[in-house]
Amino acid sequence: MSMPDVDAIFKQYGDWWCREHGGKCDRMNVVQKGYEDRRLVLSDERIEYYGSADAMEKPTTGARQVLVNGTNVEQSQTVQLTKSTTSTFAWSLTEGFKLSLGAKFKVGVPPIVSAETSISAELSLSSTQTQTRTETRTWQVSQPVRVPARTEVEAVLLIDEEKFSQRFHSKAVLSGYVCSNSPDRIDGHYFWFHAISSIFEKFPTRGFTVQPGNRVFWEGDGICEGLLGVRTRLNLTEKPLDNANALRSYTIIEPMIGAGIAGVHQQAA
Repeated sequence: MSMPDVDAIFKQYGDWWCREHGGKCDRMNVVQKGYEDRRLVLSDERIEYYGSADAMEKPTTGARQVLVNGTNVEQSQTVQLTKSTTSTFAWSLTEGFKLSLGAKFKVGVPPIVSAETSISAELSLSSTQTQTRTETRTWQVSQPVRVPARTEVEAVLLIDEEKFSQRFHSKAVLSGYVCSNSPDRIDGHYFWFHAISSIFEKFPTRGFTVQPGNRVFWEGDGICEGLLGVRTRLNLTEKPLDNANALRSYTIIEPMIGAGIAGVHQQAA
């Protein structure tokens, strides 16, 4: 989908208005020097996630450890495993608009993963380029395990990763004035200030809605996609030393001692 060029809309309006008043428009300024109080203002830039996220979990093998008890009595041994994973988050606008004023703002992750990370990015309403952020997380497990006599226990650390996708609306408000500059005076003045609402009333544009109080509301669409670890599991398989056949297999979900996120070691753009 083509991106509306707001500067071009301003010029189109200036050409029309100046022509209607017997003059010519050289340019349209969003800020006129000496009249900064009548400038164009872009505010309230944000995104709002909507609908339900598409999400799917998959386990990833993290690390392995083998505990061996060659005695004739049961022992308590400790599984100690560490694994780092890389979480990836990508935001992209499918709809935006071009404006020389600039329109960058900070965005966060969807609610579905907000408890897992506080990572954020900066989007520009004038670009559909994807913004990607990565985060390295270290998972540590220190879990006591009973090892029967003359038995080995293989411990496998699994990290459940969640892949998600959620749509969002990008929003912003335009207010204030745009100044037309003319080579010759129009009704005694070289430049005139035009309300932003008047411009979009004259030239309606998809995504822009004129509101009371000389305000124009923008709403576009975008999507956030990502992959991140959400929990640990410890798979344990007991094998008697005198018999190759597996004796017992079981899983500890979210091992309690030392489990979970040890800390964010690195964040990179």
